[in-house]
Amino acid sequence: VEAESVKKIRVPGDKSITQRALIVASIASGKSRLKGLLSSSDPQSTANVLRALGVVIEALPDDGSELRMAGIGPDGFRDPQCVLDFQNSGTGARLMLGVLSGCSMVTTITGDDSLRNRPMGRVTDPLTKMGARFEFLGESRRLPIEVTGGGLRPLQYETPIASAQVKSALLLAAVTSGTLAVVSEPSRSRDHTERILSLAGVSMRSYQFGERWNVELRDPPDNLQPLDLEIPGDFSSAAFLIALALLG
Repeated sequence: VEAESVKKIRVPGDKSITQRALIVASIASGKSRLKGLLSSSDPQSTANVLRALGVVIEALPDDGSELRMAGIGPDGFRDPQCVLDFQNSGTGARLMLGVLSGCSMVTTITGDDSLRNRPMGRVTDPLTKMGARFEFLGESRRLPIEVTGGGLRPLQYETPIASAQVKSALLLAAVTSGTLAVVSEPSRSRDHTERILSLAGVSMRSYQFGERWNVELRDPPDNLQPLDLEIPGDFSSAAFLIALALLG
């Protein structure tokens, strides 16, 4: 196909936003409408984990069309009766460590060889301060991990480095357990999770104090509102198409 004959090309949805949208929609109450989801391996792995926890999710559309899914609330997860395997999805594993820490249940999560070699301590350490319990079944601070959640305490935490995944895990833990959290970073990380939680009715305040950026979550609602969200395209995926167009 000649480049000049192409009038419009759909860019795949953003992977980070896709993962967060699936997770927040699963703990919301009611039917969410998600459009433009990325159907690559990482979101598929996260969707499979959510299915194992009792969330009904149809096959992720690979053409960006609409997906409707019914959330079951933070208290609706069932005992998965299996190890939750995130394959190579580090984002899914770290964010769900936060979600599962806020749920009164025991679960075990793992991943492929690559993910099992990646550190999880930056997430599990502050979650431990909130009251979650972790048993490392292999190497310390690495997957597989048994998670015992529920009964979390409020947390005020200063991250040594800016990390959207760490911040997101702590905010999701606070939401699912109904507690308070203030996360302070040395610089501002991506705010995908804050934006999506705000769409679900969670009240948060972001502000700069001195040289640190802070996100404050107080009085999380008992029930999250379902999402009506169109996932924006992934700019990194668009870069190849932009380069092709520039080359003529």
